[in-house]
Amino acid sequence: MIGMIVRRFFQLIFLLFGISFLVFSSMYMAPGDPASMIGGPTASESDIEAIKENLGLNDPFLTQYARYVGGVV
Repeated sequence: MIGMIVRRFFQLIFLLFGISFLVFSSMYMAPGDPASMIGGPTASESDIEAIKENLGLNDPFLTQYARYVGGVV
């Protein structure tokens, strides 16, 4: 009985990581640029680059995902 509970718990952990990866990937690949939306239509290119740098949007995909999972946990 305990073995089944432990096994289900580990399956739950893998399932949660899988779902979080799918959700993050879909948001990452969604059209549009969050920095452009935050900056608005009058933002210059340097403003948009500064927003991307501040939000960490210039980092690699896995670095952003690790930061996302760290924030969720």
